[in-house]
Amino acid sequence: MVNSLKLILFIFLVCIPFSGSTQKQDSINTKLKFHVSAGMDLYKAYSQKKNSLVMKLGYPIFRGTSFQVGAGATLARKNKTHHLDLKIFHTPSLTSDDGLGNNFLLNKDKSNLTHVILEHQLQFKLFSYRSVDLDFAPLAGIDVQLCNLTYTNGAKEQTEDINLFLGIRTVPRYNISKDLSIQGGFDSFFYLPYTNMGILKKWNTGSELVEKSEYHAFYYRTRLHVAVNYHLKKTNILRIGYRNENTVGFANRQPLFYIDELVHHRMDQHHSIIVEYQF
Repeated sequence: MVNSLKLILFIFLVCIPFSGSTQKQDSINTKLKFHVSAGMDLYKAYSQKKNSLVMKLGYPIFRGTSFQVGAGATLARKNKTHHLDLKIFHTPSLTSDDGLGNNFLLNKDKSNLTHVILEHQLQFKLFSYRSVDLDFAPLAGIDVQLCNLTYTNGAKEQTEDINLFLGIRTVPRYNISKDLSIQGGFDSFFYLPYTNMGILKKWNTGSELVEKSEYHAFYYRTRLHVAVNYHLKKTNILRIGYRNENTVGFANRQPLFYIDELVHHRMDQHHSIIVEYQF
């Protein structure tokens, strides 16, 4: 119940900038735009070598190809811009790799991953000189993930995560011409265990539920991104970009910043190609 109230409050706070009345003098400088996106994502999840160690990449890994769609809105007012972005990733098939390309663990037809991220950014211009701009944005969001794993022996495992995160985004941009620009940047995201919750379920080969554990995650995620922007009209932009995202962290039965009773972990990598249209 407490976590549900936190989630509702967070959504309310995220959506405040897009609601409410606007004064007449502000409405003149206000611009509301929307965007849609689609892309492909190469996903890898590494194993944790040993539960008593700090996060260390190991094999086997789980991998798959994700398809992603997204939509959002941008509200620009004077010297600040609000971005609200929703992205949905779906990996219909997961396979394992023992380091030599062999899949000895997963039934790929019954293993899948769905990932939903809602993110709000408040963007400011820090620096502008001739053709170079540098923007900065504190951000917050919700990260929901559902993963189903079915092993070759018939055993099953499922994890459900609802995570709240805070972060910082940087966006340097070089304007080649009035219609063409290149942007990039590096973003950091922090998932604090007191605002996150997940559930791990395990079934044996006889389809009997043998474990159900709640956990609280402490993750750190980074996002390296680069994109080319082309202005089709005065307000319409076509954007083609690449993103590299990495998440590392662990989850205990209790909300802690160190490994105690390790229940779950993330050591994930995403390589994405995205096409976005803003109008």
